[in-house]
Amino acid sequence: MQLLKKRFDRMNQQERRFSFITLAVVLLVVCVFVVTILSLTAQAQEKKREIASLNATLAAQQAENQRVQDLIDQGDESEYIERIAREKYGYARPEERVYIDSDQS
Repeated sequence: MQLLKKRFDRMNQQERRFSFITLAVVLLVVCVFVVTILSLTAQAQEKKREIASLNATLAAQQAENQRVQDLIDQGDESEYIERIAREKYGYARPEERVYIDSDQS
């Protein structure tokens, strides 16, 4: 009887060790899955914000393209080019003097 009890106690110790190791491995795997899911969720949110920003930029550019196309269709192309040359690149007509107001920001 004593011998049987010792054997049973040894088996319980082995089973306890096995169940502890199994529990530790399962918890580790669950933690890895949770961290992975949280990381992917954060990345997805960041990509959604990036898409929204790019869509806004796209809409603004499409509106600008439509405005320029309307100018071209109306025949005001030369006026548009002249305005861009003056405003963006600082060009002036020959013999023209351009005065810059230093009080303006």
